Amino acid sequence: MRIQHRRLAHPSRRAVTIVTDSSADLPDDVLDRYGIPLVPLQVMFGSSTFRDRVELKPEEFYRRLSGAAELPTTSQPTPAAFLQVFRDARQEADEVVAVLLGSNLSGTFGSAQAAIRSGEVQGVHLVDTHLASLGVGLLALRGAELAELGWSGEQIVAELTRLRAQAGMLLTVDRYDNLLRSGRISRGKAWLAGMLDVKPILSFDRDGHVVPVERVRGRENLEARALALLEERLTPRPRSVRFGVAHADAPEPAERIRTALVAKYQPRDCFVTLATGVLGTHVGPGAWGIFYQVEDGPTPPGQGRAPNG
Repeated sequence: MRIQHRRLAHPSRRAVTIVTDSSADLPDDVLDRYGIPLVPLQVMFGSSTFRDRVELKPEEFYRRLSGAAELPTTSQPTPAAFLQVFRDARQEADEVVAVLLGSNLSGTFGSAQAAIRSGEVQGVHLVDTHLASLGVGLLALRGAELAELGWSGEQIVAELTRLRAQAGMLLTVDRYDNLLRSGRISRGKAWLAGMLDVKPILSFDRDGHVVPVERVRGRENLEARALALLEERLTPRPRSVRFGVAHADAPEPAERIRTALVAKYQPRDCFVTLATGVLGTHVGPGAWGIFYQVEDGPTPPGQGRAPNG
């Protein structure tokens, strides 16, 4: 159904189509507006396997999680799943740019590489975001805007790779069992283990590993400290910035964070999304994260000027 909607919204052939994976956490209306197809990861509850955001919507994931006897697991898309989406996208565009979950967090990027190595599809470029959730989503959105301005696939890849260094995350979890079991945090297991009323603030390093940044005592102090850390990262104040707040069934702190970000920074966008099962599996209920992307890039010679870019 989403393919049909995309073709109705974008009936003419395009130069570049942006593809992302289901971890990106962009709202459905944004995906539809820009014609961004998703390659779904997989979420497993026991012997049942679901395609993320296709067969298992975020709301249903958290309902299942609350009654699950054991924690779910996740798996990357198969190369065949990437091939199918790449073929469909190439029917609509001359080139495809796939903006994907960081390779240090998942085998998703490797599956996309395997699909390309098969030689069954041409004209596909990959971007390893080194990020997750709305960090991936914000880069995919920027890529879609640049595609509409007529940028080539190579130009988009180069710009998103540059922007990747100006993007980041500040994430906190309410419980540690999901995160510790996932193995997604680098050099932080001992740091996390044994904390009582102390909550972590986590981020990504330059290589896309999840690393601890700070410990905060008491849930009530987390929001203020996360915003203070963000202010340090965004000083001097950028001319143009985008935000996303993803939460694992924690709507109240997510909305308070959104209100504070909009009031302080007047961003281009500030999305608030319920994280899909891919993120929720690894961070557990009650987690939330701020994702930011500073957009200050040039316009390629001979091309239109991108909004705020």
